[in-house]
Amino acid sequence: MPTADRCAATGTQSEFPLPAPDSSPAGITTGPDGAVWFTVLSTKKSAPAIGRIATSGDVTSFALPVEANPIQLVAGPDRALWFTDAGTNSIGRITTAGVITEFPTPTRDSNPSGIAAGADGALWFTEAKIGQNRVGRATTAGTVTELEPPLGYAGVSGVAAGSDGGMWFTEGLHGQMGRFDVRTGKLSQFPLPSTQGDFGGPVINGVVAGHDGAMWFPIPSRSSDLDKNPNALGRMSTTGAVSEFPIGPGTQVWPEGITAGSDGALWFTERAAIGRMTTTGQITELPALSPSFSSYPGGIAAGPDGAVWFTDTGGSKIGRVSCRP
Repeated sequence: MPTADRCAATGTQSEFPLPAPDSSPAGITTGPDGAVWFTVLSTKKSAPAIGRIATSGDVTSFALPVEANPIQLVAGPDRALWFTDAGTNSIGRITTAGVITEFPTPTRDSNPSGIAAGADGALWFTEAKIGQNRVGRATTAGTVTELEPPLGYAGVSGVAAGSDGGMWFTEGLHGQMGRFDVRTGKLSQFPLPSTQGDFGGPVINGVVAGHDGAMWFPIPSRSSDLDKNPNALGRMSTTGAVSEFPIGPGTQVWPEGITAGSDGALWFTERAAIGRMTTTGQITELPALSPSFSSYPGGIAAGPDGAVWFTDTGGSKIGRVSCRP
């Protein structure tokens, strides 16, 4: 098991309840205006919206059409926020003043999910349409294209720009990581050693480029035998070499979101905690302030204030955590 680091003794957390008590915040990112932005899912109790929280805790909400369902968002190169809208099958753009524009994807019911800014000045996103998973690209002018080939039942979800300039994305149900070369459009795929997913691979969602130049991703266990298939963080070099770092123990660990913190470590969300792992494998788990059956930390992002911010999807809160390692 990885060893603990000093963050466990110095870590601090804060939570900010959202004005609408039944909100379901999901994706989160730092905006160009020095605030933290997040999506609010469309549920039976939650109206779809894009939210903004200042580092002081003040919250502003920008309503979306009732048929919308925003999933993930990212700051674009044009000083706006871009988001995936699985409800209208669109890629959305919102200015820091709250002006919203949406651009439909070419494929009907494409179910756009992850989104990231690329080195080519475009926004790259994944489409989770059942049986026809794809990776797409949107220019800041609103031109949306889908890259060939379709990836079938790959389970595409997370996407991130790598230190090599490529766009990396998760193929959880195929047990692979994929990479598109932004210059040539060439697709490369790299198998993962784990065999936890329904189709032979781990069901991975998030991915991020670490400060060590590698791609990092959470691997939630799909087995009751945690000795054989532990929850873990995975590391893949840009040449495809893979390492895995077990985390836990416990069946409720379930890592999901991941980000690279300003402290050089990887931060990730769990069912009832926020985790931190150094690139050498030292680990800290900071229990949630108000753990409950409904609380569910999901998205996580490095904030503009040096702290890490996360969404509590089930608890209708935005959280903040920091430490002095």
